[in-house]
Amino acid sequence: MTYRKTHAEEYAEQQRKKAEHEARKAETKARKAETKRIEKLAEEERKRWEEERDVRRLEKAREEYNSRWVALLASVGERTEGSDLAFHDIPWPIVDAYRRRRTHDEDQCFGVDDLTAKAITLFLFSKEKRDRKEKLREAIRRFHPDKFEGRFIPRVRAQDQARVVEGIGQVSRILNSLLVDVAQ
Repeated sequence: MTYRKTHAEEYAEQQRKKAEHEARKAETKARKAETKRIEKLAEEERKRWEEERDVRRLEKAREEYNSRWVALLASVGERTEGSDLAFHDIPWPIVDAYRRRRTHDEDQCFGVDDLTAKAITLFLFSKEKRDRKEKLREAIRRFHPDKFEGRFIPRVRAQDQARVVEGIGQVSRILNSLLVDVAQ
């Protein structure tokens, strides 16, 4: 006689326990897979939400950039006494210039080092390539060092003039290099 026949009850109990163990293992594996799937969906949703937030932030920054340029250009004809513009009052073509300031020290929000080709390209150009040249030409006209300095530097506070001139030069160089890239 075999062990299975003589100890049928014990063998059946072992098989039942083994089946229970396998079922628990399969359930745990299924739970882990479901958790992983839910986490992946949550991560995709978080990324989508962040992308949408970044797009909204960029659109809002572009709107503020354009409205600040309109206001700045409108004030050219007005002869205001004194120096009223600070570095952060210039409508710079980067998103960081339009983030809400959390501190009272506005000069620490962004600086000339933040005026990079990547930041300016991201700010000025949408994914569509059709109107890049026109946007670039408009920005070049706005940030032309001679024109900008003649119109606005006298209105910039003395302590900010060097930074503004440096920033204008930086932006102008980047825009000119982008013009070469767009033309090709």
